Amino acid sequence: LAEDPRFFELPGGSRWSVFDGHVIDASLQEVDLIVVDVETTGQRIGETGITELGAVKLRGNQVVDRFDRLVNPGRPIPAYVAQLTGISDAMVADAPGIEEVLPDFDAFARGGVLVAHNAAFDAALLDHHARRILGRPLGLPCVCTLKLARRRMPELERASLDALREYFGIGAGNGSRHRALADAEITAEVLMRLTALPARAPMCTVAELMAAQEDPAADRRLRIRIPRTTLERL
Repeated sequence: LAEDPRFFELPGGSRWSVFDGHVIDASLQEVDLIVVDVETTGQRIGETGITELGAVKLRGNQVVDRFDRLVNPGRPIPAYVAQLTGISDAMVADAPGIEEVLPDFDAFARGGVLVAHNAAFDAALLDHHARRILGRPLGLPCVCTLKLARRRMPELERASLDALREYFGIGAGNGSRHRALADAEITAEVLMRLTALPARAPMCTVAELMAAQEDPAADRRLRIRIPRTTLERL
């Protein structure tokens, strides 16, 4: 049941209930799509700190709201991360911690559908902190534009955010790449292009969108790149 966003766990951990009229059954034009990006100090869920949280709220293919917060990760930012994102220790020194920012984001995203590129990481990280701070996961249905692109466009060799931005001719967003709000804006544009692709199965509801990203029967090209020198050694 934990994998199905229509159900939620009741206090005590032994009983479950179902949401009445859950967002998963609603039309894509009627729900809030919360397109999020999280900048961090690393990639290990339980060990990394969040340095920035950015999101745009889409409703009917229109941006209706934005969320953009720097976050003090409570630990030094590695030099290579600072160089990649442009976020330094000095920038987050006076920023609030995730304990203060996450409740605000929870209110911003409540009742919506979480969307991210490589959403497994962003959703797991946010749920990890939500359990610690709010006593529960965010509990939002989740859509991954990386998985959706691979399913909807198997002809593409690469489905990274940069590759999709270039393919669709999308600008750099409102800011620099690897900043949370700018990447969230690019991801939102990618999502709108993916859901509007011609000659693809139409997706009218949240459930259909989620099914499209998980369809095991859909075509998918798998390429494993191995240097020739490695093959010669083998």
